[in-house]
Amino acid sequence: MDIVVFLAEVLKAEYPANTRLEGRTTLHVPCHYDHSKDSVLKDFIKEHFDTDYADLKNDSCCGFGGTFSMKNYPHTRQIVAKKAKEIEEHGYRNLFTACPGCAMNLTDGNLTAETAVQATHPVVVLYERHIKKK
Repeated sequence: MDIVVFLAEVLKAEYPANTRLEGRTTLHVPCHYDHSKDSVLKDFIKEHFDTDYADLKNDSCCGFGGTFSMKNYPHTRQIVAKKAKEIEEHGYRNLFTACPGCAMNLTDGNLTAETAVQATHPVVVLYERHIKKK
């Protein structure tokens, strides 16, 4: 269970809303994510961030796939390059994902493409902006 689902459906807790993000924002939903909960993740982003949000058109795998990326790194690079191209073409400046492996691979792909967009989990941004600084 992703932490966003836990926060939204189990704890039903209130968290800061309207956290400002500069530029456009998108989301990569991991292949292994419980896709019946995709809307929970998307709604969490829309409810807690003041940003221009849009779904990625390329909703396929980012190419990480655990050991797949180690055994097939050249292929992984080709797969993530397609995501990076879309991110650049649509001018996204913020990229969220619920998976640390995906975040690592997407960040690598974006840095390789020189987009400088780093993938992170939305909860990390809320923590850094509202809790860590206290």
